[in-house]
Order: sequence, then C-alpha cells, then structure tokens
Amino acid sequence: VFHVSSGFINNPGMYQFYISLPYVFVYLPLFYLAWGVMYLPIEKREYRRDEIGLSFNRMNTASKFLLILFGMGVLGEIIFLLFFSVQGNGALEYLYLSLEALATVAAYFLMLLQKPILIKIITDQSSVE
Repeated sequence: VFHVSSGFINNPGMYQFYISLPYVFVYLPLFYLAWGVMYLPIEKREYRRDEIGLSFNRMNTASKFLLILFGMGVLGEIIFLLFFSVQGNGALEYLYLSLEALATVAAYFLMLLQKPILIKIITDQSSVE
C-alpha cells in the first residue's frame, strides 16, 4: 500500500532511472509474493513437501528481492535528494522517501516473520518390497 501510494506523488525524483526502475521492478516480486500467499494452506495438517513447498519458497525468495529493490529505491531517492534535488519540490521528495522507507521496513518485517518449515521425514516400509 505504501509503495503504490508513493507512485501517485508527482515528484521530480520519479523521472530519474535510478529511482523509477526499482519502483517498477518491485511489482514483480510483489506479484510472486501475493501468488505465494494465495496458495498457502488454510487448515493445519501434515502436508507433503510438493504441496506447499513452492508457495513457501516463492514467498521467501520474493520477500528477499522486495527488500533489495526497496533498498535500492530508497538509496536512489537519498542520492537524488543529496545531489540533484531542486529546492522548490523538497516536500514531495521527502513524502515519497518516507512512504518508500515505510514499505522497506514492512518488507524487512515480512522477512523476519517468516519461520522455517518443519519437515518430518517419514519412511513407509510397506512400499519397499
């Protein structure tokens, strides 16, 4: 939500490729993260690895890429503010930076909340004959 709402701000920094490219590329890991969340199991039972492994791996990988891309966007905005900012539009730049920083913090907490999956190895002796 923070990331999408920051795109509606008409700030001059979004016309720089080192800010706009990470902004646009974030949507791909966001899509894969949402795709992984949609296929998470609802009920609690023992699952096979192939039933839920792809969703958990997809979410884990997407959240890492989200953090990297958000960090690149925030770093690009800070570089723009330090070296190339026009004096009249500073409020919009700081608003954009604050929304993207909040999105970066949210992506970081998303990574912290992920727990490893407990996998039990079950051997079925009846199938070995």
